[in-house]
Amino acid sequence: MRLCFAIDDEACSVQAGAAASCSTRILPTLAIALALSGCAVGPNFKPPPPPTTAAYTGEVLPAQTEAVGVAGGEAQHFQFGQDLPSQWWTLFGSAKLDALIHQAMASYPDIAAQQSALRAARENVGAQQGVFFPQIQGVGSGTREQVSGASIGPSFPGFITNIFQANVNVAYAFDIFGGERRGVEGLQAQAAAQSFKLEASYLTLTSNVASTVIQLASVSGQIAATREVMAIEGKQLAIIERRAAAAVEPRLGARNASGAATAAGGRRASTGGTDGSFSP
Repeated sequence: MRLCFAIDDEACSVQAGAAASCSTRILPTLAIALALSGCAVGPNFKPPPPPTTAAYTGEVLPAQTEAVGVAGGEAQHFQFGQDLPSQWWTLFGSAKLDALIHQAMASYPDIAAQQSALRAARENVGAQQGVFFPQIQGVGSGTREQVSGASIGPSFPGFITNIFQANVNVAYAFDIFGGERRGVEGLQAQAAAQSFKLEASYLTLTSNVASTVIQLASVSGQIAATREVMAIEGKQLAIIERRAAAAVEPRLGARNASGAATAAGGRRASTGGTDGSFSP
């Protein structure tokens, strides 16, 4: 709080009545300044109580998943209460997934914008904290001039003089009622909110990329399995046709095998007929 008062020296002179008049003019000004400073502080911050629930679901989750008799079908255990690393996607052990997520984070424009906003919010906190330090301003100047002796007296010799001037101003804000501290707290809260916003953007982006890659790998696996079934049915059709040609297999079996091959071709068409595959 900075209080500046202007007092008229002539009005507050040696007369006692004038001194009393000066005091009556200062007291209302001081009272108004104190009242305004008190109104600017605001109440103390009280954090809200934590939620009473301990989980996101109402029912109790199982301790592990069911095991399946296939490769990678082992039972997975839930570790409640443990924190994941910041780069949680590395737990999948996929170099392709790591590269895609790093590329997404480097190319996503919202991440760069929010990083800049977080830096600006932190700089605002540092700038506001400067009010608690004294402000010092200094000005210095120097001149050198030659003075004519005639300006002093007849036959007075001329001379050279050096003139140096320095001015230093020191100011300090006394935060008596905490208004400046409240301002710093507000900026710190904004910086914390921006930090959580950036963290949420990172989590949303990385989870979207990871889920998309997993879905793509699943579809690629289905395409590979369909092609394997098509190859097996094609071999069966070739065997039945050779047996039919040798009058060993009835024509009905050949027609059934041909229908199965046609169905397999339809499944191939539904997959797009591509030979590409993806595995994370």
